[in-house]
Amino acid sequence: MIVLNGLFRNWMLWLLVCSLLAMLLPMSGRGTAAGAAVLIDDLTDWSKVYDRSDSLSLRSFPDYPAEDPTRAVPGGSGGEYVTYRTKDPLRSFAVSAYYSPAGGRHGHPTFYVSPDGMTYSPVTASVYENGGYLQAVSYEANRLPPDAHYLQIRYNARSAGEPPTLGKVVLNGPGSVQSSLPGGLVPYGSKVVLRSETPGVTIYYTTDGSDPRSSRTRRHYGGPIDVLDYMELRTCAVLTGTAASRVSLYRYVPLPAEDEGRIGQVFEDGFVDSGVPQAVYGQTNTLLLKKFRSREAYLKFRLPEVIGEGDTVTLQVYGYAADSSRQPAALKLYSVSPAWSEGTLTYANKPLTVTGSAYGAAPPSSVGGTVYGGSSPPSVGDEVYGQSSSSTTDAVYGQQPVSGSSTVTGAAYDPAPSTVTGMTYGKLLDSLTLDYGPSGWLQFDITAYAREARQHGLTEISLALVNETDGMTFLGSRESGATAPFLLSSPQVKEGFTDGLETTGRIHSRSNVYLTGTDPDYYGGDTGRLARTSTAAGWVIYRSDEDIRSVTMTVYKYVAAGGDKFRLYGSKDGTVYVPIEAEAYGTNSSAGGWLGYLYEAVTSEEGIRYLKIELPASTDKPWASQLAEVTLNRSTASVQLSSTRTAGGLVAELSSAAPGAAVFYRLGEEQPYRRYSEPLLLTGFPKLQTYAVKDGLKPSPLRTYTLNASDAIKVDRFGQLGTNPFAGRVHSEQELRNDAAADEAYYGSLAPPEEWDRFGGLDGSAERFGLEATGYFAVGDAGGRKVLKTPEGNVFFSLGVNGLTNLETFTKVEGREEQFEWIPPSDGEYQQAFVPGDPGSFSYYMANKYRKTGQFPTSSALYTEAVGRLKDWGFNTAGSFSPEQYGSKNAFPYVRMLPLSWMDWARVPGLSLFDIFAPDAEQKIDATFASVLPQHENDEMLIGYFLDNEYDYHKFRREVPRLKGSRAAIKLKLVSELEAKYGTIAAFNTAWGTAFASFEEAKEQELPLKSSASWHDMNAFFELYMDTFYGTVSRIYRKYDSNHLLLGDRWITTPFHDTKLREIMAEASGKYMDVISINYYTRKLETDLLSEVHAKSGGKPILFSEFGYGTAEQGLKPLVPGAALNQNDRQLRYRNYVEGAASLSYVVGVHWFNYVDQAGTGRYWQGIGDWAERYNSGLLNVADRPYKTFLAGAMKSNYEIYQVMLGERPRFYYEFNSSSTP
Repeated sequence: MIVLNGLFRNWMLWLLVCSLLAMLLPMSGRGTAAGAAVLIDDLTDWSKVYDRSDSLSLRSFPDYPAEDPTRAVPGGSGGEYVTYRTKDPLRSFAVSAYYSPAGGRHGHPTFYVSPDGMTYSPVTASVYENGGYLQAVSYEANRLPPDAHYLQIRYNARSAGEPPTLGKVVLNGPGSVQSSLPGGLVPYGSKVVLRSETPGVTIYYTTDGSDPRSSRTRRHYGGPIDVLDYMELRTCAVLTGTAASRVSLYRYVPLPAEDEGRIGQVFEDGFVDSGVPQAVYGQTNTLLLKKFRSREAYLKFRLPEVIGEGDTVTLQVYGYAADSSRQPAALKLYSVSPAWSEGTLTYANKPLTVTGSAYGAAPPSSVGGTVYGGSSPPSVGDEVYGQSSSSTTDAVYGQQPVSGSSTVTGAAYDPAPSTVTGMTYGKLLDSLTLDYGPSGWLQFDITAYAREARQHGLTEISLALVNETDGMTFLGSRESGATAPFLLSSPQVKEGFTDGLETTGRIHSRSNVYLTGTDPDYYGGDTGRLARTSTAAGWVIYRSDEDIRSVTMTVYKYVAAGGDKFRLYGSKDGTVYVPIEAEAYGTNSSAGGWLGYLYEAVTSEEGIRYLKIELPASTDKPWASQLAEVTLNRSTASVQLSSTRTAGGLVAELSSAAPGAAVFYRLGEEQPYRRYSEPLLLTGFPKLQTYAVKDGLKPSPLRTYTLNASDAIKVDRFGQLGTNPFAGRVHSEQELRNDAAADEAYYGSLAPPEEWDRFGGLDGSAERFGLEATGYFAVGDAGGRKVLKTPEGNVFFSLGVNGLTNLETFTKVEGREEQFEWIPPSDGEYQQAFVPGDPGSFSYYMANKYRKTGQFPTSSALYTEAVGRLKDWGFNTAGSFSPEQYGSKNAFPYVRMLPLSWMDWARVPGLSLFDIFAPDAEQKIDATFASVLPQHENDEMLIGYFLDNEYDYHKFRREVPRLKGSRAAIKLKLVSELEAKYGTIAAFNTAWGTAFASFEEAKEQELPLKSSASWHDMNAFFELYMDTFYGTVSRIYRKYDSNHLLLGDRWITTPFHDTKLREIMAEASGKYMDVISINYYTRKLETDLLSEVHAKSGGKPILFSEFGYGTAEQGLKPLVPGAALNQNDRQLRYRNYVEGAASLSYVVGVHWFNYVDQAGTGRYWQGIGDWAERYNSGLLNVADRPYKTFLAGAMKSNYEIYQVMLGERPRFYYEFNSSSTP
């Protein structure tokens, strides 16, 4: 087969380059607008403004907000503007604006862009309400016209609404982060997907209330975020070296899927105000909380019917804080007596007793529940209402107060508990600080109080909310509808635990591991991880008080290092451990050369209380595999996909083994997740992401299925062609996982010959035949025939297999995606199944290896595995196109190629020939050989070198005369030889039938072969070429390596079948080669021609450097068409060929092509045409399944090859005829 040796070398170079890039490239992208400069204007002056209306002014606001102390203020005339100009293309803008609290309707500015500052086009900006006392609004737009360089911000007339003041303006900066899931009430286990319109940004987020722009606890966003508890998600986008975007805030309350009886409704609520102590506010839409005038809220709820052991009970209220005081709200929740009703609740009779000084004032006197005395209200009233306290009527709340005229100071609480019917009232239950911002849900934990009430047989509870600052807080009331307060009972699982590995406290015992938390951005934000201290295996053991039923864990691997999968073991007593099968899924989280994986295992065996996690050993880089979060008995079983093709597309069904689990899915990266309820009818090429979650448990690992729902599929998701059944066809991932155990049993059952020595030679044959040991492979004579000798002198018949690599399994998928049922993302879980640097070329063989074992084998691991298998099958040589660097260290005989294919200067245009007549050819060959060959001179496992592969000797006589001398030295040499022979151009023209004016003209023109003289001359020139080429190479080769054999240049059969060429090649080989190699594909050995080659060469041995047979059973093309209908025919052909060759006294080896089948849609470097090789050439198919019927026959010949070779048993021969095969 045509395999370019240089291609393999380039492949290895790609691996090296990609590994280095993975280590050196920064995590973040360059930023927006392909590196456009970012302009940030804080408006401290007008220096960054290109043009503006004169009526605009800059005014300082030192107190609020801190981020924009200076702002542009309109003059009020309407039509005012600010213009910016950028040198680089304007791709995005973000403008901060502020509206006064009592300004009424917002008069949003309008935005225009222009390429030249003359002609402007309107742009629609996204509007984000950020809340606050001054109502903050952000305007953003991205993906502006490519020629935009000017931005104009225009004020509208006052009739359009109140105009804002302008704060910070950012051009070409990062756009804010958007969530796929709006804040609010969401299903338990929902996933938040974050995105920014700006390319190349890094997204950060926090869930602890801190600012993601600067917080030390911020996390790098690497994938969907689970909502399992109340979450306050703050997020921003950052461009390297520039300011961050605005902070987006989302508050989530997860509701159980099984929510029957878990919601406690509010049935009474109201607030009180000491400024009007007799006023009743029991039917307002808003509850007000503020220290000034002691505004407090009271609420009554029905307890949720379901409060299980371990469940949490929380109060959910909806609102925000905003006040001229600029003070964050400090909210405190108390238990209070239910002896009140919203129809009569006033400050004078409120149930929360004033006994302390939480507000900082002395406790006032109390008469009849109404608080009197104390200092007078401050002269400055609640500016949030736009009026002083002396004129406050609360009309702003939409309801007039009940009449009352008492002057009451702001009082505060340090409540003294009182016991009523066994309950404790006046007790502080929970508190929180509320910064100014947009409205959202707020949560308070009342679990202990709810349980106390339930224990006393109560079905209702009463609560009070107090604000200890003047940061006015507005909360939705019972009357507000969808934002009404409620109680929530959330299920919690008592069993199991999650270990974030911040410490080793959860670990029962460990070995060869240490904690690390560096560079969390590379590891999905995980700051707790375990790595090995040395290259030896490491392990951790967990002990559980309950039976271990499920395990999930996160693992990070450095892609360039490869490595084995992590292994899990279970034990009942902590002494005897048994393996636990685990599935590994990619997390689609990659950064800095690292990939994340989730491992999932389920065991039904009772009594397992110990879990052992083994971090695999490696040859180097002990840090390259790291263990992160581990969860026992708290994860939902993952989602399984089953699909059925119909006339309308693909019907997909999703399911989880966890009873009662809700299944969610989305189609495409930009879509939100949805609850699965019925089979999905899919069309086109959807990307389905899905997970399951059960109340109280962690969600299952996220599964991604890239589907092809079209009717153009030719290749299934396992790389198998067509839909026709065949023996060994894979139907599911589980079948592949089962193969791992099946392989162990199969290969363990094989019994290769024990009488072979460590090289695969016949042990004891050196003494038997008197063969001398030379320390290296050599040619000898034994029993009247030519043989190879092992370094120890034993007879060696080279049973080789070519291509111990995955190279020929890669196929080009780009440009014909519709033909493949499944193509994964090139930067996700299956990244290592793509050609490095080529996301359009994929190996289904590598993908299947990963599905089967949970790991992608490195080229070294694949080679080592192949060697083990070959030994079991009775092979003893790694043939050509195998990674040469692994031959010696695997202690397995192998061959190399001379570096002639590296020499671009010796290429002949349009022909596979080495131009030995190129200027300084000998010196250049010498220099290259000197740098390459000596390092392998003492390698005892190296049999020898081939010159190259399949030169176009059959084209030599016709094509060389057509070359131009200006591009090929070989043409100049030909003309020179012809001139030396004929002397004059006239004599040459007569002999060749040409009409050239001079030999100089002939150098650039085609020399047609039209006469017998021309053919005679080309035969002579070919003889000169072969003698010069072989002779030069041989002489220089032996100068630098006298220990190893020169194995010829792997003729193809076309020149072999040409009588004259065969004679010339054989004679030249006899003079300079140690062995003649032929890539010999045939149904039947042509012993007459082979014997002639042997004789013409002076008795040199012959090696069949390629041969093979294939079938079309699995949709591949057969090698030697028509030779075999099935794998049984294939093994018969193999046995005929191998034993026939061994029985010839001059054949010293046969090398099968190839280890693994070629890709069903052609080798990637040959493109997507029908010419791309796609042969059933392998001992294994695309699923890594051995052709066992074929191999059973092959082993019969391999195991007894020396008996056949030495004539100790007759050769096997099966006579094919028309009734058995074509």
